[in-house]
Amino acid sequence: MGQKEATVELEIKLRLPGDVAREAEASGLLEAESLESLLREELRRRRVGHLFATADCWRLSPAPLDRGGAQLQVQAARPTADGPMRAVADTNVVISRRGPVEALTCGP
Repeated sequence: MGQKEATVELEIKLRLPGDVAREAEASGLLEAESLESLLREELRRRRVGHLFATADCWRLSPAPLDRGGAQLQVQAARPTADGPMRAVADTNVVISRRGPVEALTCGP
């Protein structure tokens, strides 16, 4: 089995409407385990959304990709620590942040 990833302690301060805060607290949603579960599910949803956006962009691409072009797009689609906005040189794909999901935008 693999090693368990180290945990990080975060302190989060939220400003919520009273009714939402009361219901969330009563439902146990503000407990660490519940928040972890909610965050994991949202991260998974965003990864899946990004994969579908990538597939749509590739499907709509006017020219078939050669191996080099495909490799550039795969590298560009990988998450990085330096920010959500990157452009891929010599391709027609730009990765940009749109709303809650990172999505590929096919350029001209």
